[in-house]
Amino acid sequence: LPVQTQALLESHRLRVLMRPFGVIKLDASDAQITAQFSPDAPIDPARIIMLIQKDRSVRMSGPDKLVKKIALPDLRQRTQAVRDLLAAVSAK
Repeated sequence: LPVQTQALLESHRLRVLMRPFGVIKLDASDAQITAQFSPDAPIDPARIIMLIQKDRSVRMSGPDKLVKKIALPDLRQRTQAVRDLLAAVSAK
């Protein structure tokens, strides 16, 4: 498949994946991942704190945004990094 088609499919898969995590906005560039959560997102604050303490590339940007600095030019690696980040902070 063409690169543009792959990107479209991956973005749709991520959109479906993000819904149960309460993510209302996601930006996954080749330099960083930014996830903005809804106020009632099923996210464990203790897991966010542990993640920030363990991984210095992760920080909060305001009360509802989580940012991870990461250099991933490959689309598949980027989408996997988004999945890993959401799994790391999920309360489930």
